Amino acid sequence: PGAVGPAPVDAIDVPVLLVVGDADENAGDPAPLAERLGAQLVRVPGDHFTANSRPELHRALVDFLGAQ
Repeated sequence: PGAVGPAPVDAIDVPVLLVVGDADENAGDPAPLAERLGAQLVRVPGDHFTANSRPELHRALVDFLGAQ
């Protein structure tokens, strides 16, 4: 088996949730990616490392999954 590369973004055909920290300076502007994916974009308090512990992130995940 050979190496598998990343799938083309345009081939993604499932609902996508893109969650970013509102103070994340590492990831860049998420809006163009969210638009290209047709993703729901949610900004939560925090940076690249602290946003994952925020209850707002957990709420966004639960709400997104509950809507699927």
